[in-house]
Amino acid sequence: KDRFGNAAGSQYDLAQDGGFQGYKIVILLTYLDDNSIGKLPYPIDALSKKGFSVTLFSGVPDVNTLCKELADACQLWYISDKSRHITDQHVDVIQDFFQQGYGLYIWGDNDPFYVDANILCNRIFGTTMSGNSQGNQIIGVQTHQGGSGIITNHLITTGLTNFYEGITIAEVQTTKDLQPLIYGSNGKVVAAYYEKEQKRAIVDGGFTRLYCKWNSAGTDRYVVNAAAWLANVERFGYSKQ
Repeated sequence: KDRFGNAAGSQYDLAQDGGFQGYKIVILLTYLDDNSIGKLPYPIDALSKKGFSVTLFSGVPDVNTLCKELADACQLWYISDKSRHITDQHVDVIQDFFQQGYGLYIWGDNDPFYVDANILCNRIFGTTMSGNSQGNQIIGVQTHQGGSGIITNHLITTGLTNFYEGITIAEVQTTKDLQPLIYGSNGKVVAAYYEKEQKRAIVDGGFTRLYCKWNSAGTDRYVVNAAAWLANVERFGYSKQ
């Protein structure tokens, strides 16, 4: 184990190094207020190590460009901001991409940094995120139902014992189909997952996890595990590349 109690070594991740060659992730990063988020160097490096190629947009491209980039992508990650950046046409494209079975990760954060996240969540899942809770704690795998931590027996927990929840976070309103994935240190749902009809998605209220205290505990493993799960190889099979 490493100093945070997690299994030491990338061989214990859900995704093996180089195992996802030929898989492309498109990331739309609209939160640009803090230079520390930069170009997401830590997440992109971790994903690249697993073989994923990452196309990062600082902002939202026009609809035609987005359609072109998604044509050969296995998943889309959207990182929200406090202002609206997407049009109804963008939402249509993203919803159609998801309905085809491709992975979707919607990231927001504390109020008000979930404007576009809520537009997408409301359209696709009929729910929203809200709130401004203090996090900044290391949380683990749940020891009892409803307690803080990531739920047990989910593939995303592979190799994880403890990880960082983010600084200030929003609460995700779950539904019958959008189920709790992570409970924050305050007992509220920080992230939820959707897995139905061979479609997968994650909605997360703590995007600061992507760049703040990256090396504190388990974030890199969480990120690559989530990407591997969203690739949905059970439906699409492994890439031949």
